[in-house]
Formats: sequence, structure tokens, C-alpha cells
Amino acid sequence: MSAKIDELVQRIADDPLCKLLPVSGKPRLNSSIDVLPSDLDYFYSLCGGAELFMSRDFGFRVVPPGELFPATPILKAFDYQSMKGAFDTDISFNWYLLFRSTGPEENIVIDLHSSRCGVCYDGYVGTYASSDCKIVAQSFEEALGGVLNAKGERLFWEGGEPPRYVYEELDVEPPCG
Repeated sequence: MSAKIDELVQRIADDPLCKLLPVSGKPRLNSSIDVLPSDLDYFYSLCGGAELFMSRDFGFRVVPPGELFPATPILKAFDYQSMKGAFDTDISFNWYLLFRSTGPEENIVIDLHSSRCGVCYDGYVGTYASSDCKIVAQSFEEALGGVLNAKGERLFWEGGEPPRYVYEELDVEPPCG
């Protein structure tokens, strides 16, 4: 159990611009080294996802467990087909699309690799899996709280502290330059 997740779920339930989705089970992960972080696992035991400020410019949907899919084939569909080998050996192989935005390009992905479990990254289509890809939260709980605090009016990770870049922090080369 997580008191913070309980609090965030209650905030969603209490906000007329948000909606909890019914419990719908646990996600199936793509790789044997992927792990569902405890905060996300607990969240999915309480609800099956959420719609957060969907009528606003920066609303997000926490996907139901059955829609928690690897992010790269979705966000980099064309590049993925032509660069599959590079993507399948990249750290982004373990990133899953968790928050889908009201717009077509902005998303938040979560890293489910056992050594980076739960870290969330900017899933903006134009910077995904590139040297410009930003770390937006250290956990699902932090990302969910950030989206709720932003109330669909802005991206919670923009305009605050200097950005931290995924590939720079991990000292690896991105497949997309």
C-alpha cells in the first residue's frame, strides 16, 4: 500500500475534470527483465487508469493495464521498422507508453527495466530516444502528482529546474542521435 498513491487517487476522484477507470487487471510486460514498479502496481489495484484534464491542452490519460505497451514501436513506428536492431538494443527497449496526451505528440513513458524501474521520460515524438529526451520524474507517483498539479494547463516538467537528459545521465548513445 502507498499512502501517496491513495492520496493521488482520491484527488482524481474528487476533481470534476478527472475520471478514474474501472479496475481491469495487471499489464503484461514485454521482456523478462521488465518489472512493474510497486507504486504503479498498487495504482492498478485501485483503478484501471485515469483521464486527467482531457478537455484541456495538456490533459493526459493514464493508460489501462491492457494498453501499457512498449513505446518505441508506437512513437517511432517508421524509424523502428528501419532501425529495429538499434532500438532493440537501446535502453528505450524497456520504455512503456504510460501517459497519453490530448494532443498527438506529447506522452510520458516509464522505464520498466529492473535497474531503472519507474523512471519516467518525456515521450514527445520529436525527441523520443534521442539526446534531447528528458527525465521528467523519478517514479510513477511523482509523474502522476506532477500531471495533477499542472491541471492540464502546462507540462509539469517544463519551466522549472534545468532539464536532465536520459542518455547524458546514463552515459549511453541514443539510436536517434
